[in-house]
Amino acid sequence: MADKPAILLPITITDSNKWIDFDYKVGTYAASIATGEYADINAVLAAIETAMETAAAAGSLDCELTAAVDSNGRLKVTIDSQDTSTFSIDWATGANAANSIGQVLGFDVSANDTGAYTYTSDYQCQGAWVSNRAPASDSFDNPEHVGSDLVMSLDRTHGEVVDVGVGHEREVTIPVMLPALVYADQATGSDLNRDFETQWEAMVGGSAFRYCPDQTALATYTTYYLAEPRKWLGKVRRVGRGVRRHSWSMTFVKKES
Repeated sequence: MADKPAILLPITITDSNKWIDFDYKVGTYAASIATGEYADINAVLAAIETAMETAAAAGSLDCELTAAVDSNGRLKVTIDSQDTSTFSIDWATGANAANSIGQVLGFDVSANDTGAYTYTSDYQCQGAWVSNRAPASDSFDNPEHVGSDLVMSLDRTHGEVVDVGVGHEREVTIPVMLPALVYADQATGSDLNRDFETQWEAMVGGSAFRYCPDQTALATYTTYYLAEPRKWLGKVRRVGRGVRRHSWSMTFVKKES
């Protein structure tokens, strides 16, 4: 059986979403990560892990933050203290609650997480797209330099010229997907799905993204750009009352090394 893919997008961290407040053993701590653009959610988690361990060094915290697709097809984040000592995350009452990173990770920040030693996000984390179907086709061409390709954002407001080869193009087609493609973050107040067009408009702005052919192995990816908009085809088809199926076909390109 073919694998289902996932796409990991760059995530921007600012002063308004860089903090995590938590209690560990007998101490209360605040940790923050550097602002800027991170390549994907895994890069964000690595930074948070280091920041939390540094902040709670007095308590010898050795935590682990991971992202994995759950049984419902959501990419969720788990924060594990790897200890049975007191551990809680103060999303709602922490000193930096107004500038928490919780929503980026998919946590409901309206209440603290208490009473356990490991916590999994309530919603899908930001910066991710998880397919609920395997590609009908996923093709590569033979390597051959063909010059430069203009990579454009979908609204054509900006782009970048990258040197590509035929062997650096990838054409992926995924048919008749359920509309459950992107799980909204908790800011919407519900765990509903947005139309896939919205996701592509949000994710592709002439920036690189990571395509993971197997969503259960997110460390295995290739960094691509979406080729110009004319190489993107998306369709929505009604197959019954209130029932829609999505399909898309896209050409990705990557820079020559």
